Amino acid sequence: MLLTTTLLFIAMREIWGWSLLAAGAVAAGFMIVDGAFFLANLVKWRKGGYVPLLLASGTYGLMWIWASWRGGGDRQHARGGDSGGCLLR
Repeated sequence: MLLTTTLLFIAMREIWGWSLLAAGAVAAGFMIVDGAFFLANLVKWRKGGYVPLLLASGTYGLMWIWASWRGGGDRQHARGGDSGGCLLR
């Protein structure tokens, strides 16, 4: 959520043209709330809070390996080549 608040601040400044004071005030309000949640959850780290992070990291790693092993299938499909038949052989 802290990253989302940072992106919101950038959008308020660069896309919507808000002043620095207005964008900063809104973003600071969100940062205080998000920071409180972050700190409250950070305390849970030693009591098992690392387990969901390990599971998410493992899932991401498997998806990354799968995507990299797939190779250039997307590029071949974009050129009008095999549309997945090579995966069924």
